[in-house]
Amino acid sequence: MAFKGFKAGTISLDEPRSIYYSGQVLTGKILFELDEILTFTAIKVAFIGQAIVKWSEYQTEKYSGVERTREIEYYGQDPYFNFEQCLCGGSVTTLPAGPQSISFSYLIPSNVPSSFQGAKGQVKYTIKAYLEYPDSTRYELTTDFDVIAPLDLNTIDCIKNPIAMEFEEVSSCNCFCQEELINVKIQLPVSGYCPGQIMKIQIDSQNNTGSEVTKILFQLIKKERYHSQQPISTYMPPEEVLYSLVQGPILAHTKRSFTCQMRVPNIIAYNLENCRVIDVAYFLKVKLKMSGCIDDVEDECELCIGLVPLRETVEGTYVHPMSFLLPQAPLPTTTQNIQTYPNNTCPLPVPNVPNVTSLSNNAQAYPTNTPCPIPTLNAASLNNQPSYVIGFKVPGMPAANTSAYPLSDKSAQNRYSNEFPKPSAPPL
Repeated sequence: MAFKGFKAGTISLDEPRSIYYSGQVLTGKILFELDEILTFTAIKVAFIGQAIVKWSEYQTEKYSGVERTREIEYYGQDPYFNFEQCLCGGSVTTLPAGPQSISFSYLIPSNVPSSFQGAKGQVKYTIKAYLEYPDSTRYELTTDFDVIAPLDLNTIDCIKNPIAMEFEEVSSCNCFCQEELINVKIQLPVSGYCPGQIMKIQIDSQNNTGSEVTKILFQLIKKERYHSQQPISTYMPPEEVLYSLVQGPILAHTKRSFTCQMRVPNIIAYNLENCRVIDVAYFLKVKLKMSGCIDDVEDECELCIGLVPLRETVEGTYVHPMSFLLPQAPLPTTTQNIQTYPNNTCPLPVPNVPNVTSLSNNAQAYPTNTPCPIPTLNAASLNNQPSYVIGFKVPGMPAANTSAYPLSDKSAQNRYSNEFPKPSAPPL
C-alpha cells in the first residue's frame, strides 16, 4: 500500500500485536511514499509513557444562607519516560521520490507498569514521529502500543505463604437461650496464582447450632483505586466480580471437611506496582449465607495474580490461557539485555532511505548502531523501589514532579491548582 506523503504515512511496529514486555526492545519503521523530492530538516521519533487520572465532583457550599454548587476537577499524573530521538537530518536534507522506510528502536524500561484503561485513569504508551521542515512546519504521526509488566510469583517470598480465613458466630436461637457456636475455616496453600490455574480451597466446619449455612459463596473480585495530586484525594469505584463459586450447605449440628476447586479466570492481570496514581488489586471474598437468626458474614483476603506461576503449583508446563494477547517475544531477562545490547545499543541495519542527498555534511545521519537509550526516569516513582508488598499502597503520596513530563496545556495546570479544598472523605 502506498502512503502519499508523510502525513498519510504510518508507524509500523515489528511486534505484530503491538504488545511488549517491560524491559523488551521495541523496533519498528516509519513508512511513507513521496511523489516528488522532499526537502526537510529532521525526522524524529518520540517515545512517551505516563499514567493520568482525572475525575470531577460537585461540592455544595453555603454562603450567607445561599447554597452554591461548584465542580472540582481532580488530576494526577505519573510520568515514566519521554524520549525523543533524531533518526535522520539535523540540517537541511532531501529525500528522493519513492517509498521510504526509516527504522527506529527503543529499550522499554524494565520497571514501568502495565498498560491500563480504567474508569478514572489510564496508563498509556505512545510513539510519535515528526517531520520537520526548514520553515518550522511540523507533521506528526502517532501510534499506541501496550506494555505488560510481567510478574514472576517465584520472586516474591510472601506469595508462598498460605491463606487462612476463619468465621466464628454464636447463636442463642434455641429453647433454652444457650449460646451455640458455628466455626468455619477456609484455607488456600499459597497466596498467588496465574490465570487458568486451579485454587484448591480447604473448608473445615463445626456447626453446633440449630441453624445451617445454606451456602458458601466464593468470589474473585478486582478493585481499582485512583489517587489525585491536585488536590490530593482518592477515588474508588465499585468492585468488579470476575468469577463466582457456590459451595455448601453445612447442616445443623454437623462437622464437615471438604475441598473445592476454583479456577482463576482467563485475564491478563494488571501489574501497577510502580504506578503512583492507580492501584489495581485482586481479592478472594467469602460470604456465608446463614439460616435462622444468625446474620450472614463475609470476609476477604488479597490474592496476587501474576504471569509466571509458582513452581510448586505447576505440574508440567504452564501455558497462559490468553497467550494470544501476550507478546510473541520471550520474557526479557537482565542477563539477556546485557549480553545482547552491550553499551546500551541495539544493532539494526541502516534505515532504508535510498539515495539520500544532503545540502550539507550528513555523514553522521545514519550510524551503524541505532542507540536504545534508557531514559532518566522519575526518581520519586521508579528508582529504589521497595520489594513487592501485597495490598493497596497507602494513599497520600507527594505531588508528582511534573517538570519531568510537563503538561502541554498550561491552562490545565491552573485548573488543577491547590486552591480547591480537600474533601472530608474520599468518594466510594
